[in-house]
Amino acid sequence: MKKQILLSILLIISLKIYSQDFIIKKTGDTIKCKITDIKEDMIRFDYKYMGTDRTTYIFTKDIKSYTKDLSKVDFIPKKDTVILETPVVNNKVVVETPKQKPIDTKYKKFRFSANAGYSYMFAHIESSLPLFYQHYLEKLKSGYNLNFDVDYYFSRSVGLGVKYNYFNTKNSLSSIYAYTSDGTLLFGQMVDNITIQNIGPVLSFRFKSNKNNNCFVMNIGLMYSAFKNDGMFIIPMTMTGKNISGTFDFGYDICLYKNLYLGINTSIYLGSISKVHITSGNYSTNSTLSSSSKINISHLDINGGLRYSF
Repeated sequence: MKKQILLSILLIISLKIYSQDFIIKKTGDTIKCKITDIKEDMIRFDYKYMGTDRTTYIFTKDIKSYTKDLSKVDFIPKKDTVILETPVVNNKVVVETPKQKPIDTKYKKFRFSANAGYSYMFAHIESSLPLFYQHYLEKLKSGYNLNFDVDYYFSRSVGLGVKYNYFNTKNSLSSIYAYTSDGTLLFGQMVDNITIQNIGPVLSFRFKSNKNNNCFVMNIGLMYSAFKNDGMFIIPMTMTGKNISGTFDFGYDICLYKNLYLGINTSIYLGSISKVHITSGNYSTNSTLSSSSKINISHLDINGGLRYSF
């Protein structure tokens, strides 16, 4: 009895040692081999070719089932298993390193734009002012603007640039009179010729259409703002001031031909002037304005123009 048990054990061990593994492909072909490694995406095995031991592997996507050490396994690959196509040359496996996605360098890096259009100031007009002066200030809120931008994009969608904005508005009234401190009556004109210049860096975002070369552009930045009013209230006077303002704009560029675009744009500039320098003839003074009398230089620009990108 002991001899029969010992023989059975030896038989099992010998079968394990000398057993032949099989791989059955989906095409119906059978590969006799010795399976050495099993992974999710492939099975590595040894086999003889013209008396020579060789090693290769087969992808699990091509396997119907396999038998290893007398145990049969019906292979069902996972749905999320990624299979790499690897060629076999002269019975040797050539492992190809996955290619990295090339860096996108074919986008247009520079963008130049020039715009002109309508502007409207956000300054509040007090209802307690004389009616004629309210009408005068209301007309003074409308003006025109010129804009120039230079942008450099270090990726397809994000870049840095410099923006320059010029705003101007003017109005005048004749037959203005005023009394001096000694009671003298003076006649003359009231004139306002306001110029606001903004220049500064911007962070630019560009979103290109998948159907054509048109793109949506958005900028946000900080501006150095210079205010000047060459005015007159019976006698000529000039008022100047400066401050830091914020800007935000968005627009759409329509490709006309290759690198040339036609664009429309809307910009908002937000800022105020609290310190002014006033000159009139030989008179000159600096003044700090209260919070209620600060000069609001915020304005909305709607404009259009040409862009050139390369």
